[in-house]
Amino acid sequence: WPGDATNSAQMKTMIAETVRQLGGIDIVVNSGGVRTNGSITDISEDDWDRTLDVNLKGAFIVSRLAIPEMTEDFVLLNGDTLFETEILRQVLMAPRAPLTMAIDQKKQYDDDDMKVALNGGRRLKAVGKTLPPSTIDGESLGLMVFRQEGISAFQAALNKAIRDPAALRQWYHDIINYLTDSLRVDTVLIRGLWWQEI
Repeated sequence: WPGDATNSAQMKTMIAETVRQLGGIDIVVNSGGVRTNGSITDISEDDWDRTLDVNLKGAFIVSRLAIPEMTEDFVLLNGDTLFETEILRQVLMAPRAPLTMAIDQKKQYDDDDMKVALNGGRRLKAVGKTLPPSTIDGESLGLMVFRQEGISAFQAALNKAIRDPAALRQWYHDIINYLTDSLRVDTVLIRGLWWQEI
């Protein structure tokens, strides 16, 4: 169904029609995105606002509207990430946790990577683009499974975030980061398996 991800009314209609026709929602893919080319001095403020609106606000709106319909275990993934099916299988087959996130490791991380810090073993301690380099243990692929109390915790955190205007400029990983204090978030290291952001 076509629509503007930055338009709450259109997305509300799309979600309702999806539930009506398919009986529910099991997976959300935030695949809408735009790219504005040029240096910071070349890009207009309108182009920058549109990029943030589509890439951040669009993912937020779709997730916020879809998640209340997702009352059973569900997968959330970035639509700009391609991966081999073995990665999804490993995340789904990992020991059950309220939230399980696929991660990978590499030698160096850039500013655009969604970096992760672990609390010893597999448990997520923090996730974000600006983690201190000394704390980085890997990066999120943007693929995660919500189960049990992870579903309602994520819904509650989204509901709290929408009351803060600054949340419209955040990544949904910022909400995951907030949840790490009160919810067990496990990770699955997919080292050696193929994936790519596009």
